[in-house]
Amino acid sequence: MDYSAFNEYVRSLDELRNARLKLNRISITADLIKQRSTRPGIRFADLQQADTLLLLRAHAPGGGGGYGWFPRTLIYSHREGPFELFARAVSTKGMGNLLTMLGLKQPKDFFALYESDSLRQVMSHRHFVHPGVHLPPMLNLAELQRVWSPESGKS
Repeated sequence: MDYSAFNEYVRSLDELRNARLKLNRISITADLIKQRSTRPGIRFADLQQADTLLLLRAHAPGGGGGYGWFPRTLIYSHREGPFELFARAVSTKGMGNLLTMLGLKQPKDFFALYESDSLRQVMSHRHFVHPGVHLPPMLNLAELQRVWSPESGKS
């Protein structure tokens, strides 16, 4: 499924308006998403988690790759811990749910996805080279690698 149409770059906001008003913002689009994320029952962290899932899905096999999804909301990630879905992935059920959402079959596929060149290319974009954006803790990567390593017997 191609969902990239919902994530088009808006040059008129992120470059032109930003420069004209001398706002010096990283992403006006991200600012607007954050300002408008006031719906009861949906936290901004939930939007960030969905943004992250769509980024990973875009780079999973059959996901299209490239800049199919750019997680604009992550510039607001000043997280202390992982997103909920990734925290739950330490359990067999949680990992199964995560793999299903990403279109993957095994935990090792998740780790290969994280190490993929196409994902690394997006992560080297200037929005990711920002003090608050550090993907491994958001993905619970170290703990998932520990739990799902071949030595653990779970993988």
